[in-house]
This record gives sequence, C-alpha cells and structure tokens, in this order.
Amino acid sequence: MSLEEIIEKKRVAYYLALRATQKNHKTPRENITPWVNFMLDALLEQAGSAVNIMQTQEPEKLLSEKQQAIYSLFSKTGELGVQEIDTRLKGKIPKVTIKQALSRLVALKLIERIGLGRGIRYRKL
Repeated sequence: MSLEEIIEKKRVAYYLALRATQKNHKTPRENITPWVNFMLDALLEQAGSAVNIMQTQEPEKLLSEKQQAIYSLFSKTGELGVQEIDTRLKGKIPKVTIKQALSRLVALKLIERIGLGRGIRYRKL
C-alpha cells in the first residue's frame, strides 16, 4: 500500500491536521505537531501493511515494476545472469538497476545467487 493511498483514504483527517498546523503559521505559537502526528500514523499503517504482506508469504507484492519484470523472466527459464536479463529486456532497464533488483529479489528469498564474480547466476527458489 502506498503512502498516497493511505492519505487519500484518510483525506479528511489529513486536511484537518494540515489546517490545525497552518492556523498559527509564522507566529510565535507555530505548531506542526498535528501534521507530523498524522504523517507518522500513516507511515506506521504503511509499515504494518508491508509486514502483513511479508508475513503472508506474498513478497512479490513488495516488488517495483522493474523488479517484477526481472522476476517474471525466471518463470520461463532455470538460471539467468545479468547479461542474459539485459538481453531479454532489450536494454530497457539499466544493468545497475538489474543488479539492484536482483539483490532485492535475493533478500526477499525469491531467487538465489549461484557462484561469485563475473560468473554469478541466479535461480528462482
């Protein structure tokens, strides 16, 4: 769940907090506490949603579009290296981003790293 979705869902509370903050803007009694509290609550809700997704064994929902595009390549083949992924994606995603996405996929235990150095390959778990 994105932070924007949470704010949209609680739009009335967001604007009430914003108005309360702006009431004494640029005065000696300026106080941004209502807005900060709202944002912290929204962040807690977002973090709770992320934890819930991870605990329900659906880490795929935490992937960005680029990470999903890379992960989907593994359903079609056994093992892939960075160069093969780059070739299959026709250079649409920079190699640096591919490497970062692969690290994220490994951290989420969706794929595993095989080998070291230039010969590193990845395989879906």
